[in-house]
Order: sequence, then C-alpha cells, then structure tokens
Amino acid sequence: MRSGVLLFVALTLILVVARLPASTMDHTARALSGERLRVLDTTGTFWRGSGMLAVDDRQRGPIAMRRIEWQFAPSWQRGGLTLQLAEHGRPQAGVLVTGGGVSLHQLALDLPLELLAGATTHPAGRAGWRGRLDFGSPGLTCDWRGRCDGALRVHWSDAGLDILPERHLGSHEIRLQARGTDFDIDVRTLDGELRIDGSGRFDLHGQFAFNATVEGDPDIVDRIPNVMDRNARRLDHPGRVAITLP
Repeated sequence: MRSGVLLFVALTLILVVARLPASTMDHTARALSGERLRVLDTTGTFWRGSGMLAVDDRQRGPIAMRRIEWQFAPSWQRGGLTLQLAEHGRPQAGVLVTGGGVSLHQLALDLPLELLAGATTHPAGRAGWRGRLDFGSPGLTCDWRGRCDGALRVHWSDAGLDILPERHLGSHEIRLQARGTDFDIDVRTLDGELRIDGSGRFDLHGQFAFNATVEGDPDIVDRIPNVMDRNARRLDHPGRVAITLP
C-alpha cells in the first residue's frame, strides 16, 4: 500500500513538472536577475518554448528587446540536462548542467548593450551606453564550488553614449579568462576615435576591480566623468580620463 502511494505521488510530481507553463521562465529570469530581466508573451512550456526578452525599467515598465527560443533536453551520454537558446531558429548558446557543474558551449550570442546595462543596478549602467555586444567562447566550465576554467570574448561594436548621439565611438574587445574562482578582464580598442586600455579582475563572490585609461577627442572623453560620477576622473592631459571600478 505504501509503495503504491509513493508511486502515485512520484507520477503526480512528474506530470506537474512536465507541464510547467512557459511563463515559469519569466519567474526564473526575474529571480536570477534581481527583478531586472523579464521573459514576456511566452508560448509553449518551461521545457520548450519562446518568449520576448525584456528589461524591466522601473520608470517605463518592461522594454522588449528580442524574441528568444529555448529547449531543455536530457543528456544521457553526460548524465545531465542541456539548455539550448536560439533566435529565429539560429542557435545562440548551449548550457550543460551535470552533477559536476555547468558548462557553456556553442556560444554565438549578440545582445544590445542597453539590455545588459538595464539589468544592472550600478550607476554606470544608467550612463546611456549604446551598441551591440557579441559573445563568443571556445568553452567555459564551472564546478559547483565556483571554480571555473575557460575563456569568454565580448566584441562591443557601434559603441556610443546617449549624450553624444552623433558620435560613433568605435569597436572594442573584452576578454575574460577564468582562473579558478577569479576572472581576469582585459579591454582593448579595435578601431575608432576612442581608445580604451584597461584590465581588472572579479570573482563569483561579487568582488570586482577594474582600471582603465580612455583617450580621444577631449570633447568626448572629458565628458565621461559627468556621466560616471566618482568612477572617472580627468587626467592632467586633455582627452585622457582614468576609470576606476568600483
């Protein structure tokens, strides 16, 4: 009798989990982003569906960015669960979750910078940054103790600021190299009138430090402290600014 009750409870739980609505992805995104990211207008189920990725602006409400598709599937060979993200059928990222940790692969994701800036609570995120971020990685793996191995590349193209609507600030590359519980950051300019040279480090516990020098047209560079407050200061030469985070 007892085994029959347990079997009934187990089957009921399986059915409930299998029928989780796609709107559950919205609750997941909100919880992981501190109520900053949303997945709206969802269709399908939590395990396979689509929805509109949006930033939840506290003044303007949700701002729709792009429609995404997702699919969870078991990985029998590796003994885990995979998550595939796509846009209009084009794969953008794959995530594998196993008993040993989380692995990122097949990363070819591009996002408007406004989306990520809107998802952060740091004052620098409200500076009106523009452009697109292209993410790529040969592979990145983290175990459940927070130790990671691998690298991540971010290409920032069509860089700009809202306070300089007619100026294009070039293209820049950000490289992250995992070293156990720490990530080294390296930022370099690829082309454009604004030159950035910076480096830093952060860890998965929230510790973060970054220092950079920005050089270029004084009409542009000397305005940066106006929008980054205490995180930027003018140097002794016009058109040169030092940025320190946090």
